[in-house]
Amino acid sequence: MGRPLNKRNLGDPSDPGFQLVINIKGGTSFILNQKGSSRFTADDDGSGSQGLVTLVNEQFPDAVGEASIEIRVGENPGEDAEATSTLTIVNATLIDAGTGYTFNDSLTFAEGTFTEGAVITVTSTVGEGAGPIATFNVSTPGTYTVIPPSGNAVGGTGNEGAFSLEWGVGGIIVTAAGTGYVNLPLMQIAAPGEGSTATGAVTSLD
Repeated sequence: MGRPLNKRNLGDPSDPGFQLVINIKGGTSFILNQKGSSRFTADDDGSGSQGLVTLVNEQFPDAVGEASIEIRVGENPGEDAEATSTLTIVNATLIDAGTGYTFNDSLTFAEGTFTEGAVITVTSTVGEGAGPIATFNVSTPGTYTVIPPSGNAVGGTGNEGAFSLEWGVGGIIVTAAGTGYVNLPLMQIAAPGEGSTATGAVTSLD
C-alpha cells in the first residue's frame, strides 16, 4: 500500500506554506484527512463543505472529485524549476480470473510509459493444474509516467485475466533544476480542473 501522509502537514488553511492544500473548482481548500493511498477528504477552508477527491492519471479529469497531479514550486526567489511524478500500483483487485493460468505465471499490462513495468504473479489457480486465477500478488508495482489504459493481463499461460488497478504517486522526477533558489522550495502537487493539490518539501539544493 502507499505511504500515508504525515498528519502534521494536514488541516491548517491559515498557514498554506506548511500544509497540504487542495485546489478545487472555484477556490482553494485543504486536506482534512487521508482516506487511502490516493484518496483524500477536502475541506473548503473551514466553510463546512467537504468532499472526497481521488487521484487519477488524466491531465484534466472530467469528473467532479477526480484529481491529477503536477509539481509546482512554492514561493522562493528562484524560478523555472519543473518536475513530474511517477505512478505505481498500490492495490490490485481481480475482476476476471480468466482461464488456463498456472502457478507462478508472470502477468504484465500492455502499453503505458514506464521505466519499470508492473508485474503480477499468480500464486494459485482454481482446481489442479491450469485454470482461472485464484490468488496473486503484485511482485513489481512498476514506475509509470503514463499508466496502461486497462488492467487486462498479458503473458503467462492463460488468457482473459483482468484486474482493477489503483495507482499512487511513487516518486518525483526533477526535469528542470531552475535557477536562483536561496532556500528549499515547496513543491505543490496540483490538480487542474476538478480535484486535489498537495504540497511536499524539497530537501536539498544543488
